[in-house]
Amino acid sequence: MLEVDTRNCWTLAQALGHPGPHRLQHLLSRARFDHEEARKEITRLVIGRWRTSPRGRARP
Repeated sequence: MLEVDTRNCWTLAQALGHPGPHRLQHLLSRARFDHEEARKEITRLVIGRWRTSPRGRARP
């Protein structure tokens, strides 16, 4: 978590190095998120990590 006194789009944007809050405001209010596609991508990442592990265990 970012170390900021107040957590709003302006302070978070500044902490992340953005010139203004517009990207974060878009993300929080207007961006579309496909939960099923996110689940599939996480599954692919976990399986890929598991397959590349020497003993079949995911490495951190």
